[in-house]
Amino acid sequence: MRRAVTIALLCALSGVALAQDGAVTGTLITPDGKAVTDYPVVVSRSSQQDEPESWVASTDATGKFKLDDLPPGTDDGIFGPVTRNRVIAYQLDRAAGEFYAFSFPLYVDGIVGPQTWFRLTPETVKKTSQGSGVRFLQEILKSFGYPPYDPGPVDGDFGPLTDTAVRALQADYVDFDGNPLVVDGVVGEKTWEALWS
Repeated sequence: MRRAVTIALLCALSGVALAQDGAVTGTLITPDGKAVTDYPVVVSRSSQQDEPESWVASTDATGKFKLDDLPPGTDDGIFGPVTRNRVIAYQLDRAAGEFYAFSFPLYVDGIVGPQTWFRLTPETVKKTSQGSGVRFLQEILKSFGYPPYDPGPVDGDFGPLTDTAVRALQADYVDFDGNPLVVDGVVGEKTWEALWS
């Protein structure tokens, strides 16, 4: 039975134990090689009918993450060296001083903690939304330097200028399957993927 890769992405674990109640603990290996035993991991059961025994790691029971660029045969649900290297590469591209850091830089440690999860699975935002997710969206749109995608001021407020910019981007982009994005002004999973958050 296929196991979700995301359980492995929550943190670099070895010796993971899954209890009947869904509690998961393991040994966290820190970047300097120290082991922290009984490190808690939050997971929720997959809601997919065909995978009743699979587990999906999430900070809010709705997040998910895809690693489409993993080499064949490495999507085994184990946080091994290939996955850790992909996480580190992702974090390096978004670390302080890098173009894609914006005002939400990642610490490069190979661990998928709250800041990395925020970048991997940003919240759905739409007109009248406010907060960090909107600010992040506005910074990405500004980075294009293309007037139709200009959201106006980066203020964390999803107003009419941001809505117009999102709709312009959605009209021009496709999802990873090659399907046109729905032009609705809502920045959900497909639009965030197109933006390479």
